[in-house]
Amino acid sequence: MAPAPPGPTVPPLWLWTARGMVGIATIVGIITLGQAIGVWVAVGAGALALLAAWLPVGVAVLRVAGAAVVATLGLLAFNVFTHPFGRPPILLGLLIAVVVYAWGAYWFLRAGLTRRVSLIVGSTLALAFVIVLPFAFGDREEGTAKVPARTAVASKLDIVLVAPAGAARQQSGPAAYTPSTIGRDFDVRWSVAVVRDDVARFVLRGSDNEAQARATVDEALTGPRASGGGETAESGTGGDAPAPDPRVPLEPRPGADVLVLLLVDGSVTELPEPRALAPVAATEREVGRWRRIGRSVAPDGAPLYALLQSPSAERLRAWARFADPGGAVSTRDVDAPSVTEAALTLAIGAPTAKADLALAFKHRPVLLFDPSERVPLPLSIEGLFAAGRISQCEDRRVSGSDCTVVKDPRALVNGGTHLEISAERGDQLTSAIYVHPVGEERSGRRLLYLDYWWYLPSNPAGAGYGAFCGAGLVIPGISCFDHESDWEGITVVIDRTGDEPRPIAVHYAAHDAVVRYDWTELRRRWDREPRLARFSSGVEDATARPLVFVASGTHASYPVPCSRGCVQTAHPNLEERVHRGTLPWSGNDTTRCREYRCVRLLPTRAAGTLPALWNAFEGVWGKRSCVLRVYCDSGSPPAAPGTQGRYKFPARYGGYVRDGRYRKVAFTE
Repeated sequence: MAPAPPGPTVPPLWLWTARGMVGIATIVGIITLGQAIGVWVAVGAGALALLAAWLPVGVAVLRVAGAAVVATLGLLAFNVFTHPFGRPPILLGLLIAVVVYAWGAYWFLRAGLTRRVSLIVGSTLALAFVIVLPFAFGDREEGTAKVPARTAVASKLDIVLVAPAGAARQQSGPAAYTPSTIGRDFDVRWSVAVVRDDVARFVLRGSDNEAQARATVDEALTGPRASGGGETAESGTGGDAPAPDPRVPLEPRPGADVLVLLLVDGSVTELPEPRALAPVAATEREVGRWRRIGRSVAPDGAPLYALLQSPSAERLRAWARFADPGGAVSTRDVDAPSVTEAALTLAIGAPTAKADLALAFKHRPVLLFDPSERVPLPLSIEGLFAAGRISQCEDRRVSGSDCTVVKDPRALVNGGTHLEISAERGDQLTSAIYVHPVGEERSGRRLLYLDYWWYLPSNPAGAGYGAFCGAGLVIPGISCFDHESDWEGITVVIDRTGDEPRPIAVHYAAHDAVVRYDWTELRRRWDREPRLARFSSGVEDATARPLVFVASGTHASYPVPCSRGCVQTAHPNLEERVHRGTLPWSGNDTTRCREYRCVRLLPTRAAGTLPALWNAFEGVWGKRSCVLRVYCDSGSPPAAPGTQGRYKFPARYGGYVRDGRYRKVAFTE
């Protein structure tokens, strides 16, 4: 009797278990891909994997492509499961990723190929996707350029006050001078020149004493000096060295910004009420005369400003082409309590900086955080410096750490350095947001862009439940966007053409997009929808301030809340983290905001056109480690606002929302 033919072979339990694990990992990976990139991408990946699994073994290309997709999804799933335990060190993570990837590809291919072929192809795919792909598409240029020369951040100001002798028009202010606060973080040196018979002679050079500079100007304005001019003992000449010729122009310090302020109408050193000063009439040929005087004391190219005790538009027009860089300003516009503070105002920000800051306070955003936010408040940079929470570190070090705690932003150095910031939830840290006002005239309108910025200590974007920043998938800027530090914000557009400045639009920054919303449409929605009106309830001046719902982790800004199924406005196929807005910022309260100066000007120089101090630091704010420059443990941290596109071009936006619909634009304002 012939033996019965053998029956079908039943795979052992361990084989079913391995295939089941691959299947589960594939499903989790598809869900992860959909959450991070988009539903249709996930559906396409799943369809390709399923098609490849059912195709005959002979269709090698699709079979291998299916193995790559399944292995990638499996690695995503592995990172999701291990995310709560933290990311492994870079080299260990690469090894784990290669093993997991090869294991997934092997079991997918094993269904139709031999063990040996499956192992070879799976291992090759693992090396290609985990090792070669990041090296091919990662930023290999980062960190390869020659380290630039070390230079201190811009923080030096050399200011020259030019006073006409005996030109005081009223009693001087009190002898006890109140020091200016706006320039306290800068390294300022004061010089004073006195004008007699159209010739300017220095009577003070390079003093770090603001009170001395005011006293010297006050003495010059009230009458001729008994000594007949010349250098003072405080000029810095020292010892028996001969004083320089008082008619020789100022020699600025290396790296210092120079500004010359001409006190054309004399006035007084203390200006407690600049708007109450009596106007002064123009004199014959005054513009050309003072231009020659200003150029005689300043180095070539230094900004010349003429301070006029006159609100006359006709007189200011006559001075319109006085100097470039520089110009003529009225004491009423500068609105500074002293001539030294007026000079600092012009050296650091725009002539209207005080009025701009008042508008920025009035229209500051109502910040609303999600309760899941790690550190739900914008941190004061000055507070971090004062508390010793900021360290400057070398970008390249062979071993160990070469970091120095920095408490004075003037000590920051550009060129091969980065900052490391220590701040966690529960720390007793001060809070503040920053603004960079930028004025512009457009089509007959006077616009002011109040460009707000705030700092948060981390950016745990968590794309794909953390899968894209796990073992072997950290490609900064491509797959992983988690990083230390985050600078975010919005821009409020103010029309100050008429008597009363008014907001006309808000630009919300979200990831790589800036979206414009019409103010009237926003205000109507915030006031009329009950679910939104409650966020303004009890907020002082709420009708003049935009609501900003900060997305958890990513910190993207939105005008309305979202508790589930959130997407990015400019990229509706990409998911966004929740932004429920139930945790308000303490600075939303006007009284508390005034107490700790919760709205501050970003440090600038050159009349507000260039960044200064920590805003001019060119390195990144945060640390990360990399192997061979492309295998890193996080995305790249951001740099200071002064280095970023929205700061440089606050009027630009990539799209706008009208009647609830987003429209991309091919132009920018």
